[in-house]
Amino acid sequence: PYTTFIKIIVNNAPPAIITTNGSELCFGEYLYLNVPFSINFDYLWSSNDPSFNGQTSSVYVSPATPGIYSYFVIVTDTATGCADTSLPFIVTVHPT
Repeated sequence: PYTTFIKIIVNNAPPAIITTNGSELCFGEYLYLNVPFSINFDYLWSSNDPSFNGQTSSVYVSPATPGIYSYFVIVTDTATGCADTSLPFIVTVHPT
């Protein structure tokens, strides 16, 4: 009988933790949402804010109307194919 050894490599998922300088703003103000940057990462942001579009590690948020908006990002490590999705980040936009 032969014994076969298999080497299994477990890759860590990239960090998908959103950071910013606040979560409330007045209409017309803005903030940036950030996740850790790597040249090997792809970023796909999503939101219920129809004016929002983002595919980088740092995105500009300035909703077109007052309301409560949820943002999240999927970060994919292009070297390993591993991905992680952030928790939703809630932004409240107050009328001026």
